[in-house]
Amino acid sequence: MKVNSLFGSDKKAAGYSQEDMFVVGVDWSDRNIEMIAANNTAVVATILQPFGDSALIAADLINKIVVEGKSPEEVIGTVRVIYMDAPLIISANAQEYIK
Repeated sequence: MKVNSLFGSDKKAAGYSQEDMFVVGVDWSDRNIEMIAANNTAVVATILQPFGDSALIAADLINKIVVEGKSPEEVIGTVRVIYMDAPLIISANAQEYIK
């Protein structure tokens, strides 16, 4: 039987300890980054989602399309996908992200 995830006390019932587990999140928070930097918990990584940058890019795109009158294709392209950096934060770089 392959175990993909365990919840709550299930890990003890399955014979696993905290040392057998690790946690990776996509909900970047100061608390998670501090735990990752400490390198002594099951939390080993998180993804920094650039919400502030997302808002700035959205405002810029709206300005170009609505105010400047450019077409969406001209501003965004035909695929209409906008890629942004979303850094993986691990113990090696966590200090850079602590406020």
